[in-house]
Amino acid sequence: MKPIHQINRNKLWKMIETSRGKNPATTWITNGRVLNVYTGEVEKTNIVLYEDRIVYVGMTEPQKNENTAVIDATDLIMVPGYIEPHAHPFQIYNIQTLSEYALTLGTTTMINDNLLFYLNMDNDSFIRLMDYSSELPVKNFWWARLDPQSNHPDMIAKFTKDRLVNLLQHERVVQAGELTAWPRALAGDETILEGITEAKKLGKRIEGHSPGASSDTLNALAALGITADHEAIKGEEVLRRLRLGMYATLRHSSIRPDLPDLIKELQALSFDFSSASRLMLTTDGSAPPFLAHGFVDFLIKLALDNGVPAAIAYQMATLNPATYYGLDQEIGGIAPGRIADILFLEDLNNPTPIKVMVNGEMAVNEGQLLKPFPACNWDTLGFVPMEIKWRVEAEWLDMNTSNPKVPVMELINAVITKTGIEEFLLDEGSVTLGDREGYCYISLIDHKGKWVANGVLKGFADHLDTLATTYTASQDILVIGQNKNHMAEAVNLLLSQGGGIILREGEDTLFNLPLPLQGKMSKLSMQTLISKTTELVHLLKERGYLYQDPFYTLFFLTSTHLPSVRLTAEGIYSVKENKVLFPVKQM
Repeated sequence: MKPIHQINRNKLWKMIETSRGKNPATTWITNGRVLNVYTGEVEKTNIVLYEDRIVYVGMTEPQKNENTAVIDATDLIMVPGYIEPHAHPFQIYNIQTLSEYALTLGTTTMINDNLLFYLNMDNDSFIRLMDYSSELPVKNFWWARLDPQSNHPDMIAKFTKDRLVNLLQHERVVQAGELTAWPRALAGDETILEGITEAKKLGKRIEGHSPGASSDTLNALAALGITADHEAIKGEEVLRRLRLGMYATLRHSSIRPDLPDLIKELQALSFDFSSASRLMLTTDGSAPPFLAHGFVDFLIKLALDNGVPAAIAYQMATLNPATYYGLDQEIGGIAPGRIADILFLEDLNNPTPIKVMVNGEMAVNEGQLLKPFPACNWDTLGFVPMEIKWRVEAEWLDMNTSNPKVPVMELINAVITKTGIEEFLLDEGSVTLGDREGYCYISLIDHKGKWVANGVLKGFADHLDTLATTYTASQDILVIGQNKNHMAEAVNLLLSQGGGIILREGEDTLFNLPLPLQGKMSKLSMQTLISKTTELVHLLKERGYLYQDPFYTLFFLTSTHLPSVRLTAEGIYSVKENKVLFPVKQM
């Protein structure tokens, strides 16, 4: 695998000769207009290609022969391929299916989170996955996580100095982060500091994750080396990051659909969008139902609809992220020397392309791929259905105590919880819900079958027989419901099929999505997955789920980088207090 910027001497000479009209063009795009993201101008121009590279942009016609492909772009506007600077390619979908879908909507480059793969692969296997992803038409680059999103001992143990340094040195890894455990970093965590030091030495970016951070905290993080952050939830928070020299990535995702509000708040603060060269846009690993709206093209449309000038809106999704990652000599614009990732639009107000050229070849027409992507051989990478021989008994799920007053986890939005102490009736030492509406039993079952963390969850659903999933941040099995016998049965059914998400009422299975890639990811196409997962959203809303994204709710209930209480290998854990509120049950 070669980095995208390598061009041998012979090809370089051919590019020069083609640019000067002394060698036939491979492709000539004529009669169209181009949005110049460097100047903000829209101009009628020719675009001349040699193989996958743009070699000329101007009014002169190229030399051509019978092998020159001539593309008539009359009435069309061309813009650079879009860049997703902050992708999580394992949110039920996988790197292949996400890349396919992204390309049909004009995204030609993604910078990807490695967390799930880091936790489930050794470095050699992950490098093979990066090799596979580098052969796809979409250009896939990667992060190297510095910390897990859980305090699970098995997960923390995977983050060693040597492993992090080895991964950061890989050419496809362009940044460290996102740094969710920034308090540990500021407290002097040696492994995180070693990773940051290595990233700085290699000239690679370091992304933060600091929602609600004050200017003082952001100062410390900037001093630490944080170069960008996507967690601003108010316009003022965007400005805090920009003032300290960071890039600020404006997020519009399935759990934080913030972009319109961020733009309006920046406008109210008299922010000059002509100085927005350090702003980027991200979908931040949105769950499949949310992607029915689109991908990066949808974010550009939202920016346009909310008053961002067209040139700026497109720059935030092209030139700005390319510049941030040091790739602007390769991608991010339509200019000589750049790779020919070119989108053909009917109008700048509609960022969804009707044709997509990637690497100098037409790849998408009217939303359809012209050539299938090579399939990933997941089996060779160890991503096979879960193989668990043990089975759950209903009594595993009992919250045993002699004290009727126990902590209750309460959802206050899709991912944030709070806790309170409430009194329940006990049945032979086990907490019972009685007829309380809006309360469910919740259990996190160790994927090795050695422990169970049991509790009470408020605010997830009014009536829910059982919902079970292997799709969790801690890699364990989560089950929520109001009938423990049925909950145990659902988990066992899930384990027998190798993982997934299942919703049942009594003996009836209302929803079942197998996740054959280690119980975390599906192999279904994105369009099929969007339709399937939207069905579960509707079913849960009928049962009283109030929020926009149940998939992230399930995933993050075990993630200790979020407030205020989570299920962990130690039991019900208070993140802010750093203490266990109710102990785990050993099996």
